[in-house]
Amino acid sequence: MKISYTYDSVGRFSYAKEEKGSTPTYSWQYCFDQAGNLTSQGTGKGCPSDSTFTVNDAQQITAKNGNSSNWSYDAAGNETAGAPSLEGTRTGEQWSDFSQMTSITVGGETYEGQYGSTDQSERIRLGDTFFHNGPLGLSAKSTAGADTGFNREPGGTLNSMTTGGKSYYYLSDALGSVIALTDEADTKVNTYSYSPRGVERVATSEKVSQPYRFAGGYQDPTGLYHFKARHYDPHMTRFTQPDPSGQEKNPYLYAGGDHVNKQRHPSFRKGPQGCRGGKHHRYRRPSVECRPGWPVRRSGGECLRRGSRRGR
Repeated sequence: MKISYTYDSVGRFSYAKEEKGSTPTYSWQYCFDQAGNLTSQGTGKGCPSDSTFTVNDAQQITAKNGNSSNWSYDAAGNETAGAPSLEGTRTGEQWSDFSQMTSITVGGETYEGQYGSTDQSERIRLGDTFFHNGPLGLSAKSTAGADTGFNREPGGTLNSMTTGGKSYYYLSDALGSVIALTDEADTKVNTYSYSPRGVERVATSEKVSQPYRFAGGYQDPTGLYHFKARHYDPHMTRFTQPDPSGQEKNPYLYAGGDHVNKQRHPSFRKGPQGCRGGKHHRYRRPSVECRPGWPVRRSGGECLRRGSRRGR
C-alpha cells in the first residue's frame, strides 16, 4: 500500500492518493483559504471538492454547503454546536469561565466534564469515565467499574496499558498515531488506520478496547480527540476552541494546518512531554515507539530486537 501526497502553491498538503500496487483505493482532497482554513474537502481531485465550508472573520466555520444550522460559538470563541459526524451532531456544548468543556451532547447522549486544574489538561471525569492523572500524564481510567492503567516512559511517551490483568503494548508511526496494539506474545490484537487528518478508517480492527488514536490523542466517545488543552475534530480538521496560548496566527488550526509533517504546538503538552533537555521545541521530533528494551534504528526508524528488524 502506497500513499502519495500533493502540496498547493504555498506548501500546504492538499491531496493524497492511496494505491495498492497500481490500483487506486482511496483519495483525499483538502482546499484552503489564505488563512489556512478548510474551505472544501472530498475525494475528487481539484478545488472546490465535494463539501464546501463558510468561514467568518474570526476564522470560525459557520456553514457546510450553505447550511448554517448546528454551528455556533460563545463569546470566547468556544464551539457551542458543531457539524454532524459519524457519532452525531454536537449540541449543548457548555464551557466554564476557564474555557473548560463542562457538557456536550452527541447522538442523544450527554457527557459532563470535570477538571482538576484551571485548564483542560487534567480531566477528572467525562460522562461515566473517571480519570487519574500522574506527573507524566493520564495514568489510569475507570468506566463502569472496569479499570485500565497506562504506563509511560520517563519523558511521558505512552508505552503500554494494562486491563483485565493483561498487558498490551503500543506501536506508533512517526506522528505518534497509534497503529497497532500487541499482547505479551507479540501478537497484534488491534490495528488502526487513519485519513491524513485523523478520521479513523474502516480498516481499523480492535479486539481490545483502548482510547488512544491519531497523533497519540485520546479519543472521546463524542468523536473528538482530547489533546490536553483542547479538543480536535478530525472531520473538520481543526480544534473546537481557539489556541489558549495566543501563539498561533490562526487560533483553530492543528499544527499550523500541516497534519502530515508537523505535530501540535508544545503549549498543548504539559510537563516533560514535548521537551528535550528542558527546552520546548515547536514540534516534537517524529519518533517510533518500541517495546521496552527494543532500540530504534536511527537511520530507518525501525524497532530492533536481538539484531532483527521489527515492522512498525
